[in-house]
Amino acid sequence: MKTITHKGLTLHHIKNPSREDIEVLKKSVTLTPSVSQQLLSPSFHPKIETFEDNIIATFRFPFFDDTKQEVSIHELDFVINKDQLIIIQYDDFDPIDSLMRKLSRNESSRYEFFKNNNGYLFYSIFEAILENVHGQLDHISSVVESLEDRIFDGNEEKMLQQISRYWREAVDFQRALWLHSDMFPELKKEIKDMFDQETAGYIGIASNRHARLANHIENDISTLQILHETNDSLLSNKVNQIMKVLTIFAVIVFPLTLMSSMWGMNTQTVPFQDHPFGFWIVLGIMGLGTLMMVIAFKIKHWI
Repeated sequence: MKTITHKGLTLHHIKNPSREDIEVLKKSVTLTPSVSQQLLSPSFHPKIETFEDNIIATFRFPFFDDTKQEVSIHELDFVINKDQLIIIQYDDFDPIDSLMRKLSRNESSRYEFFKNNNGYLFYSIFEAILENVHGQLDHISSVVESLEDRIFDGNEEKMLQQISRYWREAVDFQRALWLHSDMFPELKKEIKDMFDQETAGYIGIASNRHARLANHIENDISTLQILHETNDSLLSNKVNQIMKVLTIFAVIVFPLTLMSSMWGMNTQTVPFQDHPFGFWIVLGIMGLGTLMMVIAFKIKHWI
């Protein structure tokens, strides 16, 4: 457990909490047995709860893992009261890890975060996380613009994989952000009751920022869906053109195969069988038939 104290405010950060960590925490914060048990493991769904003059806010944030090339969801539990703010972290989450290192080493950053009360401290940390999420969404938006420019380059198969990958990534971000949408009114009310109207106003600012992020990713998802449909149409048209060529080729070859089979019959009445130029005559008939079929296809604009 890491503790930072500044201007009478205390921030506790617990990563991968153990029972010993929770027991140490209970010496400074009143925790019921059920809440203590709850903080030992992630709950896997966002919520707001109040108990013994404490607010528990559970949030789940998306983060793109460069190593795994996929979006992972990280849960953070915030315990807020007038004197302390507690952050419970259950796995590696770079935005919080980096922020805690920054607050531990940088006095000016600490002043910015601890300049009001614990409600404002929570808001500042939440905003820092949203800023990180926003940066990742900007990455998705830049990729979407790149895909728009390359959609007609003729690489439909490759584009299908890329669009599907970023579509999945955007949907994962959207799912995580949507889960928080109904939490902010209740959180704002609880913060107002515990602190004041001004601090509750900061929660309103965070709520608006969160809503803008949700709209941002929704627009990207809509664009990716349109690109997917367009690319799918181009790919289908490409496949249809290939099938058309193969079908025409098969139709042209079929009568040639039929005639060669007919003249290959082992009978006495096959035309031109004894003619000195029989082979060339048959070959000419087959060539003439092929030419007539090509002309017919041209007239009907099939080729």
